[in-house]
Amino acid sequence: MSRIFDYYFDKDENNSVAVLPDFFLDILVDPNFSYKEFQEKMDKTFHRGGGNILGSSFNFLPGGNGGNVALVTNQLGMETYFIGETSGLGFELINYFYRSKGIKIFFNTLGELSASFILEFKNKSGKTNIMVSSSKSLRNYGPKKLSDNQINVIKQSGFVCITNFQNSKLLDLINYIFEITDKNQIVSIDFSDLSPHKSRIKEIYELFTNNKDREFIVTGNENEIAMLASLLPNSTNKEIQNTDLDHILLSLSKTFRNIAFCLHSADFSSTAISGKLLSKVKTLSLPTIKRATGAGDSWHGGLITAISLSNCNQLGIITKNQWKEIIQFANYVAGYWVSIGSPGSISEIKEWIETISGV
Repeated sequence: MSRIFDYYFDKDENNSVAVLPDFFLDILVDPNFSYKEFQEKMDKTFHRGGGNILGSSFNFLPGGNGGNVALVTNQLGMETYFIGETSGLGFELINYFYRSKGIKIFFNTLGELSASFILEFKNKSGKTNIMVSSSKSLRNYGPKKLSDNQINVIKQSGFVCITNFQNSKLLDLINYIFEITDKNQIVSIDFSDLSPHKSRIKEIYELFTNNKDREFIVTGNENEIAMLASLLPNSTNKEIQNTDLDHILLSLSKTFRNIAFCLHSADFSSTAISGKLLSKVKTLSLPTIKRATGAGDSWHGGLITAISLSNCNQLGIITKNQWKEIIQFANYVAGYWVSIGSPGSISEIKEWIETISGV
C-alpha cells in the first residue's frame, strides 16, 4: 500500500486546489443490455417509427472533468475551489452537488448549463461509455470570463487543475494562468478526449513549445497520450498505433522536457519527465465495476492530492520513489471510484484496499 496513506496535510503548506472550468450535469444510463442487444433494440425502434426502450437505469450526477476532480480532491481533504460559468439552474445544481460537500464555489450564472448523456455498456474488462455532450458555457470559456475574485483564488491556490479541450479557449486560458501564477505553483492539465479535435493538436504543441520555461503536468489515458504523440517529428499515426505506451510517453517527454506526462490506463499508470520513465505501477484488480465515467478524473484528483500530501510544492523536487508512491495512490483513488461508484475519503479508500487485498 502507498505510504502516502500515512501522511497528513502539512498545515504550513498551501494544500488548496483551484479547479476549472467545466461542470456538466451527467445523465448516466445503464441500459441493462449488451451493446449488441441495445443496438438491435435501437434499430427496431427507429424502423418502426419511434417508441420507448424499457429496462434502463438512470442516474443524475455531477460531472465534467473539472467537476469530478473537484469532488475527489475535496473528499480526500484538500481545500477545493471550483471555478467556471453556468446557468441559474446549473448554479442550483452546483450548490446541491458541490457546495453542500464543502467545496468553495466561484461560478457566475451568465451562461448555459453543460450536460452529457452517457451510456455505459459492460465489456470483458469492465465498462465502456459512450457520451453525447452539449458544451454550452464551456465552449468558449477564456481569460475574459474570469472575474477579479476568481483570478485571486487561482493565484492563491497551491495547485491549479485545468480541464477539457471541448473549450475552444482552453489554450488561451492555460497561457493566461501561466502568466498570473508563480512558476513554482503546480498546474496540471487534462485535455480529455482529443479524438474530436485532431486538427487542433498542433495548437497544443504550440502551447508546449511556448512555455518551455514552465514546469507543469499533463495527464491522459492511453488514447489521449497517443494522440498527443501523433504529431511528434518523424511520427506517423501508424507508428504510434503500433508502438508501446512506454515508448510514446518517453518520446513526448524527450521533446517537451519541462512537462511531467502522467498516463493512466486500465492496466497501469506511469510518469515520464525529460525522457526518463520515473514510475510505472500496475492498477488494482477490482472486485466490482460500478462506474467507468470519470475514472480518469478521479485519478487526476488522486494525483494532485498525493503530490500535496508528499509536501512537494514544486515538480522539480519530486524524487523517483515519490513518483511511484504518488502514482500508486492515484491508482487506488481511481480504483475506489470505479468499484464503489463515488469518491472516497482517505480512510475509506484505505479500508477498501485492505478489504479487497485480504489484509
